[in-house]
This record gives sequence, structure tokens and C-alpha cells, in this order.
Amino acid sequence: MKFLKNPFIRYSVLNLLILVPVILVLGKTLVDEVNDHLTKTHLRMFPETVRTILDKHPDAVDWFLEPPGKTLPEPVAKLTKGLLNIPGVFRIKVWNTDGTILWSDHAELIGMNFAQNHHFQVAISGKASYNNKGFQKFENKTEQFERIVVEVYAPVYDDNRIIGVMELYESDKALSSLMVQSAEAIWIALALAGVILYLLLLVAFLLSQDVVAHYSKKMMRE
Repeated sequence: MKFLKNPFIRYSVLNLLILVPVILVLGKTLVDEVNDHLTKTHLRMFPETVRTILDKHPDAVDWFLEPPGKTLPEPVAKLTKGLLNIPGVFRIKVWNTDGTILWSDHAELIGMNFAQNHHFQVAISGKASYNNKGFQKFENKTEQFERIVVEVYAPVYDDNRIIGVMELYESDKALSSLMVQSAEAIWIALALAGVILYLLLLVAFLLSQDVVAHYSKKMMRE
């Protein structure tokens, strides 16, 4: 590999080996941060929307304290219908405070307990949580072929008391499109910046070589 003995080629290869991993890591980090910000901004409305809709159906509160059942009582059916009318929401799971699924449109999940679910634990502590990291959990197996942007876990309040968690499945195409566009813009910008930086480094190397050669000749003449 005689060509690697050339200082310019060695310098070029070394710069590539440094720049490419840095750009990849930086790009992945920026895309994740931007998507996280977009998702949080988009989802701020959900917890308050859940609370507002529940306030319209106060007779549904007692149901959250009952054992899981296959059939929704009318007040709760109206509650879930109101939630499904939120643009982008296409599926709901209802959890009690113990992490048991009180109701789902997939009946096989009703009565199962997923108390160790991190997002449920966050929601039951009083903070909305969301998951857009995929479908690793068993309780999500029925959604693996659906287009899901994010799962929202919103605490359900009766006055100031948390009585359960509403898990909403949201597939807003506008949000998904915005995420894709943002990711593309980030990668294109980083690629251009990387190419420009790479070229500048090569030019700087060539100029430094000229300077070294100039002073070497000058010293030899002296």
C-alpha cells in the first residue's frame, strides 16, 4: 500500500475517519432531539384534553375503581368516543392505578397487568409520558403493523386524585411528515458542512505544505 506513504493521502484518509463518525453521531443526536421537541410540543394538548372530556362525563369516574370488564358502561363508552374524536387518535387503552388494563379494543389485553411499564409509571405519578421508540413491549404487539407516531400516556384525574391512565395511540401524518422533513434537512446540512470542512482541511494542508517547502528552500539557500 505504497499510496498510503503519501502524506496528503494519509491526511485525507485520517480526516475522513474522524469526520464521518462525528457527523453520524451528531446527526443522530440532533434528529432525536428535534423529534423529541416536536413530539412534546405536539402532545401538550393531550393531558388537558383528556381531563376536559372526563369532566364532561363525571359518571365515568367510578368505573376506574372497578375490576376489568369486557363491556364498557355507557358513560365510559361516551368518554372513549370523545377521545377517539381527537384528530389523529385511533386507539385507546385504559389502565387503573395498579397497572392493569381495564379496557382495550383488543379484548385479550383486558385484565393483564403491565405495572412495570415505564411510561405508565410516569403517568400514574402525575406527568404525561409518551413513547415513540417502537413496539418492544408485549402489550403493544397488536399495534406492530399500524402506523404509530407516538403513544401518549395521560393521567386521569378526579379533582386532584389520579384514578387511572389513558393510553392514546396517535398517528398524525402531519407530525410524521414534519419529523421526516426535519431529519432530511439535518442530514443534508451536516453532509454539506462535512464536505466543506473536509475540503477546507485539505486546502489548509496543501497551503501548509507549500509554506514548509518555501521555508525549507529558504533555509537551504542560507
